[in-house]
Amino acid sequence: MVYRFMGFKIHPVDQVMLQFMQDAEEKCIDQDHGPCGPDAGPPEIAVDANEQEAHQEDEQAPEILVFKYRVFFFEVLIRTAYFFPDLAGLLLMCQNYLYFTGFAGILLRMLPALHTFYERAKLALIHQYAGFLVLKQVCSDFIMNDSEDFLYFRDRKTYPEMVKNKLITVCIPCYNNPGQIKFLLQNLATQRFEDFDVVVTDNSTNDEIEQLMGTFSEQLDISYYRNETNIGAVPNWNKAIALATGEWIKIMHSDDFFTDEDSLSGFAAHTRSGATFLFSDFSYLHEATGRIEHYHFPEKKLKDIYSEPMILNGNNLIGNPSATMIHKSLKQVIYDPRFTWKVDIQYFISLIKAGAQLLHISKGLVTIGMNEHQLTRKVKTNPEFEIPESYYMLEAFGFESLNNINVYDAYWRVYRSLGIYDLATIRSYHQADWGPVLEHLFRNLSQCKPGMLKQGWYSKLMMFKSYLTRPR
Repeated sequence: MVYRFMGFKIHPVDQVMLQFMQDAEEKCIDQDHGPCGPDAGPPEIAVDANEQEAHQEDEQAPEILVFKYRVFFFEVLIRTAYFFPDLAGLLLMCQNYLYFTGFAGILLRMLPALHTFYERAKLALIHQYAGFLVLKQVCSDFIMNDSEDFLYFRDRKTYPEMVKNKLITVCIPCYNNPGQIKFLLQNLATQRFEDFDVVVTDNSTNDEIEQLMGTFSEQLDISYYRNETNIGAVPNWNKAIALATGEWIKIMHSDDFFTDEDSLSGFAAHTRSGATFLFSDFSYLHEATGRIEHYHFPEKKLKDIYSEPMILNGNNLIGNPSATMIHKSLKQVIYDPRFTWKVDIQYFISLIKAGAQLLHISKGLVTIGMNEHQLTRKVKTNPEFEIPESYYMLEAFGFESLNNINVYDAYWRVYRSLGIYDLATIRSYHQADWGPVLEHLFRNLSQCKPGMLKQGWYSKLMMFKSYLTRPR
């Protein structure tokens, strides 16, 4: 069972510790030391003689020396971080907990049974005001194991219900690209905004990325997951999102990065806007030449996207997923593994169809790396991808969207560019019932003069004629 204290979740065994702190507060008042707080000064608490003798006997024990050293080390911070109105509040198991490493951590794991520790901790907590305090980036998961009566320090995966989640989870799916991952993690470590954690899902065939994680463990709150086998790019993206624990979920592909140190702050600033789907302007970095190309979303198009999300199929106005961030209420929406070339567009449309409230951030917060090794470059204009995915889009979001002239024009342009108009050939790439409207579109394309279709005015005129005469 998990209890709540002042809005935070606490483990049942910690009820005893809370009682200690309440006793401590009463002793402070009973001894006329005034309120216990940072302004009260160190209270000279009257301690039971037996307790004091026991404390002196144990003073030289290695684990107690470690404990006293840590309390002393944090004393200044403790006295200036009196966040809560009573001493009990300082025991809350919040998003971060005391973090011990190396030799000190080993000694602390060897502490005796809890009832003995309680007596020692009681004195220290009263005298030092807190003991275990929420300290940013200093603390990690403090768990008392109530089944074995020993004190243990475990990672947040063991007792996720005791961890206050971050505002943002940055999801990084990866595959055999340690150089890009290292650069992206360095980029994340420079962000001024700090209320975020990182989830890395690794499809790699080697352990190079896994070895990187230790390098950044003190700079970033990282949860790393190595897939036993390569589950595929799109399922790996979905896995990263599924593992996210933040209120907001921010996917970052490994060849992309935040434009400056305030980029994540730029997203966080809009998390209380009422929107559930944030997307920013961004820049393309052409890695071969170093050329930078800025993209600005046309604000007037937002109404059109709400009216018919399928217009994104012809022109992805939102852009790259790395320039987006979604609220956890949309976590059930996934990238469809059937897609490769249009998977981003499928995801955006699915989010909007699921009720996402869009908000455009008119500042370039993300830079998108462009190189010849990217998968999307390899499948563009490839009929083995283009033809099935054009069908999957209509299957998922409705053939009736072809009644929108922009959607109809998008399909006209796809098959004009492919130069494939014959229904039998199209079905050789994907066997399906393409419906009367698309069959009409294919016939009209085949009736056009091939040389003239390269002329924009001619193609647009023929498309408009085809649209007007489409089956209703």
